[in-house]
Amino acid sequence: FAVHTIKFHPTQPRLLLANSKQLLSSITSVYLSTDFGHTWKKIAGSAVSYDWCTTGCSEQTIFLNLAKDLIGKSTKLIRSDNLFKSHQVLMDDLFRYSILGKFLFASVINPKTQRRRLFVSEKVGRKGSWRLARVPEASSGGMFYILDVSEGIVFLHHDETGNGQGVIFTSDAQGIYYRKSLENHVHNGDMSDFYKVKSMRATYITSTVLPGSRAASGAVSIRSRITFDRGAKWQPLKLKGCTDNSDECTVHVHGLISRSQMKSVKGPLSVEAAEGLILAHGNVGNALKVHNIDIYVSQDGGYSWQKQLSGPHHYAIGDQGKLMAAVPIVEHSIADTIFYSENGGECWHSSKFSTVPWHFTGLMADPESLGMKMTLWGYTPGDGLWQTVTLNFGHVVERMCHKSDFVNWTTHAVGSSNGCVLGFRETIEVVKSSSWCRRAGYVVKRWRKPCPCTDADMECDYGFVWDEDKSQCIKDSKLPLNFTRAMLCEPGQDTYSQSNGYVRVPADQCKGGVADVKISLQTVPCRGHVENLAPNSVQAKHNSSTTVVLIILALITVVVVAVVARRHGVKPWGFIRGSRNRTGGFRYSQIPQNEGEDEELLVDTVSTGKSDHGDEEVL
Repeated sequence: FAVHTIKFHPTQPRLLLANSKQLLSSITSVYLSTDFGHTWKKIAGSAVSYDWCTTGCSEQTIFLNLAKDLIGKSTKLIRSDNLFKSHQVLMDDLFRYSILGKFLFASVINPKTQRRRLFVSEKVGRKGSWRLARVPEASSGGMFYILDVSEGIVFLHHDETGNGQGVIFTSDAQGIYYRKSLENHVHNGDMSDFYKVKSMRATYITSTVLPGSRAASGAVSIRSRITFDRGAKWQPLKLKGCTDNSDECTVHVHGLISRSQMKSVKGPLSVEAAEGLILAHGNVGNALKVHNIDIYVSQDGGYSWQKQLSGPHHYAIGDQGKLMAAVPIVEHSIADTIFYSENGGECWHSSKFSTVPWHFTGLMADPESLGMKMTLWGYTPGDGLWQTVTLNFGHVVERMCHKSDFVNWTTHAVGSSNGCVLGFRETIEVVKSSSWCRRAGYVVKRWRKPCPCTDADMECDYGFVWDEDKSQCIKDSKLPLNFTRAMLCEPGQDTYSQSNGYVRVPADQCKGGVADVKISLQTVPCRGHVENLAPNSVQAKHNSSTTVVLIILALITVVVVAVVARRHGVKPWGFIRGSRNRTGGFRYSQIPQNEGEDEELLVDTVSTGKSDHGDEEVL
């Protein structure tokens, strides 16, 4: 068979999954190899997607999403724990599924109403583990996009209307109950600018629609927002030295959507080893611009930003954040000079990496950004020969950092929480910017200390919303007047611990404080039970190792239905309330707001068909 994509097992190198695509069809045949590709066995002929299980199951567990009808709109989810010697049907009438971290998500279609609901399992789909996701203000229409699960909760984007913007919700620790986090969030159906900052815990950056900016063409301007507490509060990005939220003090940074349209623009860059460091392309003003794009750097995890270099650049991080390197992105990509800084961007130096200018195409540090070497590649004009150069900055900065070169830095200390985020204060050793030395693998020390609980460690329970005027959690007026969580008991549960509207933020480690006052639980009898299993869910095992093979025809009609795997570079297409699929990509227009001003970066829901997505999952 002709291999289209190979999926390697996360821990067992001899185990491989591969698929072969059918012409003009989104379905695929799936093959298994247990000897590193020497021999293959066909395990499915009608798969829409397939995955190894990575968390909470055996090394032999495989998930398959099989089409049930000729257009592939409805599927069923199958799991095998023994490399398909036998298998189990987990769910019928499935739209899509996704495995992320400890969560298994399933978007399920009701065959009668064609409405869609989101189900979650913390036990990778085992019998009785499915729970219906409770997302306030989100009907069963629209699309769900899983943005991130890396910090123990779910960031979920819900798009009700398909107009390119929606609402971010964050979940409890089980991924079941959700609260509104951010409105007017931009998502084009393929991707968003949602970015997890790896160098600062609980910190994320994304883009929102500028209210009232929609033009006659349908285009809207977009702005950047950042959260330092996993979505509890979002705020503008501040220019270093500014104290207000004026346009002159606000930074906007480009993300995946910009990169999909302007290849010279790179998204934000941060690495876990470089505490507090973030590099990004952006501008100062009231919205993103298509011109005057410069490099902005934050050394404090996103609390303040400073312009470092003019114009777009390729950039990379080395030496655990002590080294930054950048190559200008110029017309025709001709370059022969690299810029670097070893003191947090206070000083930048230049060096020629070639005697002949290249068509420059890439800059890369080692995967964990620990070393002093940078690799550059491109090709020379005329002959088109590829060139690769590795620069060792260890010859420039030879002295190793010593204990005296480090100072203690408390993360989030410049924020309103005084360093207390998710219930604890964290202090880390960082290198002084004035020290001309290299970290070279120096293992920093970290200290964590619990904080007293404050209002920041509390959030409103499901069925309650925050009232800004009263500064307290009140009952959600959009729910029935007699609603209580006791109506949503689990099957077999007789009583429920009813809160007075407040619960602790998931994974928060605070001690005492307002938690002793605000979190009051009362045992009450259950008044109803949740419907946890999806319609037509199946739990029966099949002993045969042969899967049902369905022939899927490519239907070229007014509506083209394409259901493809979101991960591994295959573009997903979204169904909005059963209507025709919506293509992705934002069109960028250049419409001056006033004569002589820089053009804003505008977002239009008209598609270009381009895609450059990240790790998000569409449901």
